[in-house]
Amino acid sequence: PKALDYTPEVNAAGCDIAAWRRSYGNTKETPQPTKLKFVQDDGLATTLPSDFPTGTWFRNGAGRFIADDGQKAVHPFDGDGMMMSVTFDNDDDDSTSSDTVTFQNKFIATKKYAEDKKTGKMSARGTFGSLKSGGFLANLGDLSIANVANTNCVLAPQTNTLYALWEGGRPYALDAATLDTKDGTTEEFTFDGMLQKGDTMSAHYRYDPETRTYVNFGSGLIDPNSPNTKVYLYEHDVDTYELKHGMG
Repeated sequence: PKALDYTPEVNAAGCDIAAWRRSYGNTKETPQPTKLKFVQDDGLATTLPSDFPTGTWFRNGAGRFIADDGQKAVHPFDGDGMMMSVTFDNDDDDSTSSDTVTFQNKFIATKKYAEDKKTGKMSARGTFGSLKSGGFLANLGDLSIANVANTNCVLAPQTNTLYALWEGGRPYALDAATLDTKDGTTEEFTFDGMLQKGDTMSAHYRYDPETRTYVNFGSGLIDPNSPNTKVYLYEHDVDTYELKHGMG
């Protein structure tokens, strides 16, 4: 196994503080699908069991906490979203086993991430106390919160679309094969305008196997000039993730 590139710092409770600090660093991208071989501790190649399920596992989470100018996110939930795909598949030469896995990960091209990379700064505030670059005056009176698309994801297999979800906003639609946003946009997905500006969609959907439907909820303003909010219930087709029903 490859040696760790840091020195563990184990406290009295047995926790590795150095490993914990590393979780607040920036993750590197692997933008092109990369095949990795399975090896044993002794370095010899090995294969997955023949009955190991094949397919692709998708997961998103926070992967970037430090802007180019050094400004840091102070909470793990405020980090920029990164999507990862891990594909387990049988070898072409041997349909009974596999000795490789295909890995890919990319930062989700949210509006905040694109602006961060363009300016070299932390361009927006986070939900859990993270400030944008520029100090006290730059943050004074700014109540806007960035959608970082880092909480959960769901795949629509019929359209090969992967939706990156976040509690406080609308989804981002990605190409499941490349992990790029659909049409290269940095805008949130609106389901053909059904989700308006200010509407949200929860990242914690539930699946109903009897109707093959995803059930979700969200909230939005009844009137932009009023503080009153409305709760929505959504039903999505399991194959396309298109909205079957939206009730408020």
